[in-house]
Amino acid sequence: MLAPTPAAGAALGLSLSGRPVADSGSFAVNWKNILGTLATTNTFRISVGGKEYVDVNLGAIVVGTQAALATAIKAAIENAYLAKGIAGITVTVSFIGPSAARRLQIQADSNGDVLIRQGNAAGGMTDLAVPLMLGTEQGGLEISGIANLRPAPTGSTIRAAIPGNITLFDGTAQSAFTAVTLESILLSNNTLVPQPVPVNLVTTLAGDMLSKDASPASKNDNSDGIREKLQLVAAAINNFVPPLGHAWPWRAEVWGYRLAIISKNSAADNLASAALAFTTAPAFPAAGFTNNVHYYALGTSGVGPLQILGVAGFDGTPPDSNTYDNAYASLDPEIDLFNLMVLAPVNGAVATVQQLYGNASVFCQKRRAFLLMDPDPAWVSASDAVAGVPGMRIGSVKDYSALFFPEITVSQDGLSKNIGPSGALAGLFARIDSTRGVWKAPAGTEADLRGITGLRQPFTDAENGILNPRAINTIRVFPNGIVNWGARTNQGDDDTPHDYKYIPVRRTALFIEESLYRGLKWVVFEPNDEPLWAQIRLAVGAFMHNLFRQGAFWGVRKNDAYYVKCDSETTTPDDINLGVVNIQIGFRPLKPAEFVVLYLQQMAGNTFV
Repeated sequence: MLAPTPAAGAALGLSLSGRPVADSGSFAVNWKNILGTLATTNTFRISVGGKEYVDVNLGAIVVGTQAALATAIKAAIENAYLAKGIAGITVTVSFIGPSAARRLQIQADSNGDVLIRQGNAAGGMTDLAVPLMLGTEQGGLEISGIANLRPAPTGSTIRAAIPGNITLFDGTAQSAFTAVTLESILLSNNTLVPQPVPVNLVTTLAGDMLSKDASPASKNDNSDGIREKLQLVAAAINNFVPPLGHAWPWRAEVWGYRLAIISKNSAADNLASAALAFTTAPAFPAAGFTNNVHYYALGTSGVGPLQILGVAGFDGTPPDSNTYDNAYASLDPEIDLFNLMVLAPVNGAVATVQQLYGNASVFCQKRRAFLLMDPDPAWVSASDAVAGVPGMRIGSVKDYSALFFPEITVSQDGLSKNIGPSGALAGLFARIDSTRGVWKAPAGTEADLRGITGLRQPFTDAENGILNPRAINTIRVFPNGIVNWGARTNQGDDDTPHDYKYIPVRRTALFIEESLYRGLKWVVFEPNDEPLWAQIRLAVGAFMHNLFRQGAFWGVRKNDAYYVKCDSETTTPDDINLGVVNIQIGFRPLKPAEFVVLYLQQMAGNTFV
């Protein structure tokens, strides 16, 4: 059940009794009847402002005026908390409603929630909470301190037991409430026509108030009539058959003390108002209803009686370096392992782009990962790329990143768009890693890009000959598809020789380092001596030999391909005193063949028969 949303300015954090106590004759006499006859014990259990539940026992309380009784109940609640050692609990206790039907209201002065249930004292089901209908389990109403923050429910709703409405219901006879007037649709011209829905709410005596119910097993002196009557109203609306030529667009539901009238039309942007008609009293005030649209219309077109003009959307501003730096700081403790990074598309000046990629490559170096970079969108030719690439690399860790050019073309819903290639390259890297291993360059005729429709601009062999020496990895169009035709890191420029010139060499080293870092955690806190070193050599050697057998290293013998050293030479006595064990690992990487050089020689002067 949705919690009732109070009217504007209504008190929050309160519990309202569901049972009216009449002023007729003497209020004190009627209250004493409840204490002495209907309740076996004068106890209820209460939680105020989020504190624990305590049992409140009014005992042999002397009933005088309403104000005196409210003061006594307030003191009993606050003293019950003090007896538990909980100080600072203050409440406001009052009696509200017409003189013919007063209801007990308990409110937390701090606007915290007030929750009531049956007490633990002897008497159980017949303690004071039951006849007074305190707490939702007994038919009372509890309004949370955050009720105003909840969105209004769909439909037109009347909140029968909100303090602002309770006077009308508690002071109205059952026979006075005869109809609910709603609007039906006249099919001939599609207009809304007011339509009274007859209701009969007389379940006891015609002169009884609406709060009187006809339950044969009542434990509260038949005082739960409000919810009973709302159920009858809902049934009348749901079973109503409109006149010929009318369409009935309404259904009704009861949520606690709230009657909801909901449109059946799923396309309706608003709901027509509903009204309650009385024969001897004015119609229920419009302020008693909360109307809400069935569906909200987004954008600037959602105009209607219940929705104001929408506000046009705003794409926001592009992320800057601080945004990305904050993201790295947040992701660092959250993501356990990654080995490739791609940044979202960035449209901006080269200075902005280079700052983003520089910080990203530093983060990748820290996490043993590799950064895939998109070209500047302003590049439209090979000469543009050669002139602009130095600026892209300023501030970056060049052997932990690689640049790819040109942009690729993708198509979605018939729309073609040029985007950076790094996302597609990340998928290609993952595919080659799983089929060949990280030591295989993710380039060549088998490194085709899938799911794309073209390139922003194709390149010739001559243009590729200009780009590749500058470590700009080109994407080419060949008869077998669109393929990646470069495998150099940003450190791979021909003018600056480097050990990590090639992507597969750097990624193989990162793979070995990360794998051994995770696989050797068992070493920590072991005795740092020859038995441990031997175990390390065995474990690391087995790992490296397995890679050698898969073809990850150069050489035909393992002694040519790798070595593992961990002994008294790598770990000195000073290292041992510092708690350090040093492991030295060497490997001969496989470097990709970038060029195929053919030597053709014509043989002349010889005749072979």
